[in-house]
Amino acid sequence: MLQTLDQMALAKATPAPHRTWAAIPEFLDGKVAAGASKSSAAKIRSAVNGLLKAKGITAENAPTKLEWFDRMFPVDGWDPTFMPFEQATYQDYRNRVRPLLEEMLGVRQENRVIRAVVDGWDEAAAEFERLDTIVGRNSQRKIIPIRSTLTMAARRAGLAPGDLDQSALMDLHDDAKKSERTSLRNASRMISEGQKASTAIARLFPHPIRPIEADGAFRYNVPAHFATEVEEFVERAAKVRYIRARKVHKYVKERTRPGIKTTLHAVIDGLIATGHLDPRANSFALVLEDPAALEDFLGHIVDRIGEDGITARHATTLVGRLPTILDRNGIESRGLRELIKEVEELGHHSDKAGMPDKTKRLCRALIEKRKFRNDFLLAHARPRRIAQDLLDTAAREGRTLTRGERLQVIRHGTVALFCAIEIGGAPVRIENVLEMPFGGDDAWMWLVGKDVRVVIPGNFVKNGKDIRFEMQPGPHRFAETVRWYINTIRPLILTDPDTGKTASSPWLVPMLSAPHRPCPYETFHGWFVRIMRDVAGVPCTPHNYRHGQASLLYHRYPERIGWIAVRLGDTQETVIRHYAWVHAEKAMAEGQRLISEMIET
Repeated sequence: MLQTLDQMALAKATPAPHRTWAAIPEFLDGKVAAGASKSSAAKIRSAVNGLLKAKGITAENAPTKLEWFDRMFPVDGWDPTFMPFEQATYQDYRNRVRPLLEEMLGVRQENRVIRAVVDGWDEAAAEFERLDTIVGRNSQRKIIPIRSTLTMAARRAGLAPGDLDQSALMDLHDDAKKSERTSLRNASRMISEGQKASTAIARLFPHPIRPIEADGAFRYNVPAHFATEVEEFVERAAKVRYIRARKVHKYVKERTRPGIKTTLHAVIDGLIATGHLDPRANSFALVLEDPAALEDFLGHIVDRIGEDGITARHATTLVGRLPTILDRNGIESRGLRELIKEVEELGHHSDKAGMPDKTKRLCRALIEKRKFRNDFLLAHARPRRIAQDLLDTAAREGRTLTRGERLQVIRHGTVALFCAIEIGGAPVRIENVLEMPFGGDDAWMWLVGKDVRVVIPGNFVKNGKDIRFEMQPGPHRFAETVRWYINTIRPLILTDPDTGKTASSPWLVPMLSAPHRPCPYETFHGWFVRIMRDVAGVPCTPHNYRHGQASLLYHRYPERIGWIAVRLGDTQETVIRHYAWVHAEKAMAEGQRLISEMIET
């Protein structure tokens, strides 16, 4: 084992603790007195004041904890809806304040001591640098997960390479901050591959290491042998009523079935977790008739509400479906309904809650800030320009795109497509764009001359009515962007960069690695959020892009609510529920103005 940090005499390098940011001015004064730059200290003071002001926090209430800083001011935390500065300024403020906190806490001194240690980790890094997969271009960058992230974490824990087994590696990963976990997962993959490729690495790491998989979306653990019974429950729960005259059942819409299955998976997972259902049992149906089991299940779901689990809205939605599922499967649900009413956390249904405050802040900024609004409405333009510039540069140089350039072009081009459709066509749901059939008999989109025509069938729309729209060429180039994507970006997605072979796909936005499938929502969501924030300057999600447009329309044209509802594919009641706050705030401001005018001077 390596020496722990306590044994390495780090205490003398660590200054006395400073509990809040109120200690920063005195700390900076001390640095200046010791010879540090006055101008640098002044810039740090400005950065401190800027961050505090942006969050509405006083220095006395800001702890000097790096975990708190990273949570309160994340790397991607710039938000123009309430921050009074640009993204570059936010990053500059972060880059000035965080190192200062590290210095105040002694972290920088600690890191210097750890890096200065000479031990088996240096030998391990040297062996990795000899691997064919590491040597050559970008070798220093490739080795970072081993030489920097893993080495520093292991030395802090007092672990030598020979001590590292799967359990110890998982502990390092789980204890690391979020930004370091990806690097540690890369290190686990490198060790696993290195043990097979190099006898020296296998000697240094004698314990078998498996690559650590990234945590995916929240999942419910359901034994596979319950699948058939789950499908039977879903089939019965999907039957709304029996139409005697036609001798057929009326079913829920097809898109509702996945929600029913999710609820059943959550129930099975919860009943197993609370000990009411043996995971080896042949059936789960009888347990659903046990009031005590259902009571413990609800408590289990409420306990899972939180940052690392599920949201209150999701919990409310899945639990809200359960009584109907039970009823349609012949199980009495009256007791369960009473239990649900008693749990305050299960009353956060989206139909009641309306629009979240963060989304309201985005919409309010769009209404009030002209430049921000223009950046939002023309968000397709910058990503398209970036993608086209990369294509033009490669063409001028007479070469093909590099693998990184190709991915960058595809990401920016796909985001440009979505933004052009949402603003220049209609604010359809993201699934309707990603899963839009194209180029076949059942296509939803056609190119007619220079126009783009779209028809989304009613069974894929929330209100059950078709969404039809046409996009014509114009000064803002919405239709042109859609055609540009189809002619330039989509063929790039369908072309294998290694073989040059072109695949076919029935989808407007094919999946990169499997064109016969549509692009996954999670993949596009990651592209969209980053590009909207870093390129368009409008931090928002794909869903909030729809909300922003709807809020602008309802604010400017409240008398046309019926027209707005048709454009959104929603009912008028839904529009009012989500966007009535726009005019409520407007009325409140007008009332304040009228009251002020009554004051006699």
